[in-house]
Amino acid sequence: VICSPAGSSAGSATGSLSAFGGVVGATGSGGVGGARGIAGIAAAALEAISPQDLQMLRSLSRPHPSVREVVEATLMILGYRDATWSAIYTYFDRAEGFLEKMRVFDASRSVSRLQYQKLCRTLQSPQGSFEEGYMEAPCPAAVGLVRWCRAVRELLAVRYGDFVDTRGVPSNGQAVRRPAGRSPRAGGALGAGATSAPGEEMAMNMASATGSRGGDAMGSRALTDDGREEDDDWLPPSRPHLGDMEVVPDVYAMSAAELRCVRDLTIRKPNVGEVTFPGELDLVHDRRVLEELPGIVRLERGEVLLYPDPGTKPLEGEGLNRPAIITLLGCTPPDCSLKDDESKVRYRQRIANMTEVKGATFVDYDCDRGIWRFKVSHF
Repeated sequence: VICSPAGSSAGSATGSLSAFGGVVGATGSGGVGGARGIAGIAAAALEAISPQDLQMLRSLSRPHPSVREVVEATLMILGYRDATWSAIYTYFDRAEGFLEKMRVFDASRSVSRLQYQKLCRTLQSPQGSFEEGYMEAPCPAAVGLVRWCRAVRELLAVRYGDFVDTRGVPSNGQAVRRPAGRSPRAGGALGAGATSAPGEEMAMNMASATGSRGGDAMGSRALTDDGREEDDDWLPPSRPHLGDMEVVPDVYAMSAAELRCVRDLTIRKPNVGEVTFPGELDLVHDRRVLEELPGIVRLERGEVLLYPDPGTKPLEGEGLNRPAIITLLGCTPPDCSLKDDESKVRYRQRIANMTEVKGATFVDYDCDRGIWRFKVSHF
């Protein structure tokens, strides 16, 4: 991101992963082929959304209530903390980046049961916002988002074992658990004694095992006082090989409850430097940070780089692409003749100017010790 005067600059690249890769192999009311069909519908809906559609939505100062509802449901599914209409002026400003996030989004792993239940209620909107064909009149630019939300809901129904009626939503707005060994008949009704074929039942059991967090995809989970799911069955990732990098606090020794509120996360390398993310991080939500930390942060002499690998950089404000304070060690002046104070002041000002030009905020530079500190708003 930023290098010392003697260092070399580095950048980051973006790529893409296959969307819905974690759920295509599951099964639901239509068996394995049915889930694949739903995933295909979701992918087709996503491909039909263009950057121009998002820019059109962003330009609406007084959106139709149904349009607002659809956009806010999309943000909620994707896990944005601010899932209100006003947030799209920031999120949709980089339309290509937002669409890339949707492409790599894996609903089967990223959407909690609480989010899923909220989505089910939203899809039963009395305004009919999510009914097929309804959105074409008030706002054609939102049609793709409607179809994507509906497809995500059906994919999640596979994970949670819910019965989907002919409108693609659970009856009474609640998640209805399908009895073990039974599958819905065509037309959206559970017939008495309508047992599934052995192969379908085995596929359903496999979907439950692979789609659950902690092995309880079918069962209900309790909620905490603030409406979040309890973390009793949340399994932290194993500690990756960090080499000579240090992580403070030691997030790999924390419980799920502690990981929801990690303060001032710092990654450092002795005699090289450190990067600190001030404030609180929810590393249960941003689990990928724990799993991929050695590949996310690169600290070298006079240089810090985040997300160097293609396809891993999230949108601003997500993961570690957020405000940070960076301290680099060993950044001594190439000219060792800076003996008097006036020369040191001039060199310090040079470093300050270079920092600002690179888009960061200068904090301090110590010529004698070679310590350079600055802030960035994102990477």
